[in-house]
Amino acid sequence: MEKDIFKQMQEIESRYKRMKQLLIGFVSITLVGGFCLAFTTTNKLDLIRTKGIIIEDENGKDRILIGAPIPHSKDRVRTDTNLVRKYFARELNPENEDKYMEWYKKYRHSAFGMVVMNEKGIDVMQLGDKLSDPNVGRRIFLPTGILLNNQKGLEVGGFGTPYI
Repeated sequence: MEKDIFKQMQEIESRYKRMKQLLIGFVSITLVGGFCLAFTTTNKLDLIRTKGIIIEDENGKDRILIGAPIPHSKDRVRTDTNLVRKYFARELNPENEDKYMEWYKKYRHSAFGMVVMNEKGIDVMQLGDKLSDPNVGRRIFLPTGILLNNQKGLEVGGFGTPYI
């Protein structure tokens, strides 16, 4: 019985020495790692690079498009021919909606900058470069500036200079 107790004591001492070695190794690695990290510089990012940003409202509808060019939006009326027919063709050329749609295909709808849309997806403001055409015809130049539309999407004001 004394032999068993002596054997168990040796086993416990052996385990204790092994645990002590592991603890010393772990603490050493932690201290060396901490010391090394204390003298390294972190790359602080002061810049965000992206191709475009789409900001949604609380209902998940696209409301602000930012990019160069602006990103495509599933909610934007200008790029959905069914909605263009509903909102623009019937009002701007009620006698011949198909003729309006032919003209509309040739209009420029993109922009480099920012487009703000209302809850229906109609552009109410554009800010930037190479701004899009109004819904009533082609521009003779690509403006750089700001365009303001009413809630129906018809241009009512703005300031722009020709893109050269």
